[in-house]
Amino acid sequence: MKYTISTGSSMAVIDSFGAQLLSLQDVLGNEYLWQRDPQFWAKTAPVLFPAVGEQKGGKAVFSGVAYDMPRHGFARDNEFEVCAQEKDAISFLLRDNEQTRRMYPFGFELVVGFKLGGDGLETRYTVKNTGEGELPFCIGGHPAFNCPVYEGDVFSDYELRFEKPETVRCPVFEGGLMNFSKAYDLLSGRDVLPLSYDLFDGDALVFDGIISRRITLISRRSRRGVQFDFGDYSTVAFWTPPHKQAPFLCFEPWFGMAGRDDDKGEEFRDKKNCVKLAPNGEWSAAYSVTFI
Repeated sequence: MKYTISTGSSMAVIDSFGAQLLSLQDVLGNEYLWQRDPQFWAKTAPVLFPAVGEQKGGKAVFSGVAYDMPRHGFARDNEFEVCAQEKDAISFLLRDNEQTRRMYPFGFELVVGFKLGGDGLETRYTVKNTGEGELPFCIGGHPAFNCPVYEGDVFSDYELRFEKPETVRCPVFEGGLMNFSKAYDLLSGRDVLPLSYDLFDGDALVFDGIISRRITLISRRSRRGVQFDFGDYSTVAFWTPPHKQAPFLCFEPWFGMAGRDDDKGEEFRDKKNCVKLAPNGEWSAAYSVTFI
């Protein structure tokens, strides 16, 4: 079911299936979110939980037992229930069930909350451990923003502006897994990355250990775009489908990531930046989008 929240200056639509954001508009009705043309990509902003990316062999190993784990986990393919709603905010809840436990043998509650401000939207993930043992999980967002946002712009008019100069090595993707032994540096101490489609020929750009907490996607021509704040997230990635020249760019804030060439063993809980939550514990993190 689709739900709408609004203020006097912005509006958002969210689907309870997957707790997926479907639309984000400003007061003038300008749409900032990709609108799911299957020619390019049939999603808009899937929730990544309890895995981010591909697992080695498609399996997640918990206490020595391998479980089939879909790419990016299963939250995006489950119906959530509404657990709180106001005019400008809404929250959705997913609990473990018989189906999820076949892939992920843990008790949990995942709440995905959306809160509109005057000029944008905050998305907050909250995870509760309802089981008796430690809860290991990875989590992330995958919102796709129109790029270009305004008529007259093209993708290559846009650039990513980082809050601080960055020197971060991006891994090479091989079979859906990340090879850090072949990582390369895109920024080399700069704070601006001009966009071009060929940057994404090898899949997503992954910035692990990034210093900046804010990145702006903006057109050099129209001076319009979005500001993206991602708080405590350890990693941020950018993606548009390779070799398709799709008119959007995804921002992906992550805790945890896909399988790596330098993973220290097979256990899921040993993945880099995996969150490990004690029994009865609660964890929360947010990211926000601001219109420019």
